[in-house]
Amino acid sequence: MVNPETLLFASLNLADMNKVVAAKEILEIPESKWLFDSYRNTHLLPVRTLAGVGTRADLENSAINLEGQSYEWSKECPEVIKDYFEEHIFSWIDPNVRIVILKTSAKTSNAVHIDCLPCELEDFSLKLRYVIQGRTDSLYYLTDVGCLFLPQTDKPFLMDGSWAHGMKNMEPFEKITICLGSPWRGSKKYPEFDQIILKNNFKRSDGWEKYFIRN
Repeated sequence: MVNPETLLFASLNLADMNKVVAAKEILEIPESKWLFDSYRNTHLLPVRTLAGVGTRADLENSAINLEGQSYEWSKECPEVIKDYFEEHIFSWIDPNVRIVILKTSAKTSNAVHIDCLPCELEDFSLKLRYVIQGRTDSLYYLTDVGCLFLPQTDKPFLMDGSWAHGMKNMEPFEKITICLGSPWRGSKKYPEFDQIILKNNFKRSDGWEKYFIRN
């Protein structure tokens, strides 16, 4: 298997979620439950956190895995998503992780950003993403040769969050993405990789440092 630390992107050979049901139930969640993220220009719905309540404070506190504490699903999270992660993801990822759903409006872009702090740059920084409505090839990295758009896949995928990246949702409907990240940064085992993009084939774009996550 390819060394995960060399990956910019890898789709995973996993079973499919019932995305139609998942997307329908997510879009029925009241707007009052969503948080707006001005840094990325998208709406967030925390669905697995330390307290399981989905507030901004709960989301931020859940970025650090405190020893002896377990993470809980929120009551808003659709059962189809819970069941999928319990069956197909938590067998190889520690279940004490933060999971957030992103909802980006039609014809809207996510601002370019880096999903770590400068002090975390040298750390292994994989993220898990699963697009359940929209296209994966709307997500791109900034590289020395311009924007590198990801391949289209219907599968969950891994990506390196320490490289500057953004997204252009050109569809006439909202893009919905399930995101699993900090405090998770990688596992000891992974499912079979499908499509792969390696970091050593590219360099970071000039001026990439300005896109670090803001406190």
